[in-house]
Amino acid sequence: MGAGRDHPGVRRVHRQRLFVFRVLMRWSFPSALAFLLFGALVLGALNLAGRIPIHGPTPPQEMKAAFDRIAGKEAVSLGGSVGTAIDFDAMCLSGTPFWNNGQDLFEAEALVDLILSRPDPPRLYFLVISPTSLGHDNGLPSLGGTYRRRFTYRFLHAEGHWGLIGGDWRQAFQAQAMPAKGEQLRNPWHAALLDALQLLPPPDPGVLDDTRSIDPRQAPALAKATMAEWQENAEDVAYFDPQVGERTSAALLRIADRIDARGGRLIVVSPPYIDELVQPMQQAEWSRIDRFDSVLAQLEARGALVINEWDNRGTRYGLRHFRDPKHLNAPGARAFSRQIDTYLARKGIVDRRACS
Repeated sequence: MGAGRDHPGVRRVHRQRLFVFRVLMRWSFPSALAFLLFGALVLGALNLAGRIPIHGPTPPQEMKAAFDRIAGKEAVSLGGSVGTAIDFDAMCLSGTPFWNNGQDLFEAEALVDLILSRPDPPRLYFLVISPTSLGHDNGLPSLGGTYRRRFTYRFLHAEGHWGLIGGDWRQAFQAQAMPAKGEQLRNPWHAALLDALQLLPPPDPGVLDDTRSIDPRQAPALAKATMAEWQENAEDVAYFDPQVGERTSAALLRIADRIDARGGRLIVVSPPYIDELVQPMQQAEWSRIDRFDSVLAQLEARGALVINEWDNRGTRYGLRHFRDPKHLNAPGARAFSRQIDTYLARKGIVDRRACS
């Protein structure tokens, strides 16, 4: 991992700024003004293109549709893509999934605040996380998740909540100035074009129904690739924000306190990984499993219920239950959720007699 100006990200930004400076120094004032006006028109067009639901609803619209289903429900689930591990139907709970891919703890905190501010909020809050959640902040460009933060901001702004998420003013501004860019801007328009030309391939039933599973011969390589990606992310985050673990832990504890203050119950769930991923994760210095265990203990002291199964100790699910090293597939989620339901019933948190 580099330091100071030697870090690859810093060198790249420096080269980009130097190139722009050299180009602008060669231009006359009328040329520069014409360029700026043209740029403003292009940005305006891209801003509009990023707001149009050209191929299905936009992510903020999807969040709005899910949010409108929360009031009056018994439960809600939040978190990143590991949120697929909670299947409310399998638990016989009236609940609404409100997770989205890449959702970090700062965004979950803002969404919990929004839910609690509305009438008839749920009683149970399932927050689905993993050890890597403590090193995740979509406000940091190094992770490439800033588009998720912008989408969350746009949804919150539409609901009248204009506060900052984790103190992130940059993405709050860009959520309105440039709501989508790069792949997030291109992909819907590209898909709409393919659809119009009837060139979209038929959906894969295994993907559509989430029944894919892992080939045992590929499991070690998949686990190794996942670890390499996580390590790169952890090193980038450690460079740009060494205190991210303290900030995410604090956000997690605030979530617990706010839910408890409103009479709700926080249930923190860490779903299992495949066995091939567990040992490397335990041995990696950057993973900070000790910090994860510590904050889970603090949550329990605050009255939250913790179900920590990322290392697959009590669940013992095989590869047929996983679609990739860190995500249960739909059959795996059903089995895991039934196990959680049994545990919650034993704790007196849910009434299994209500399950038809």
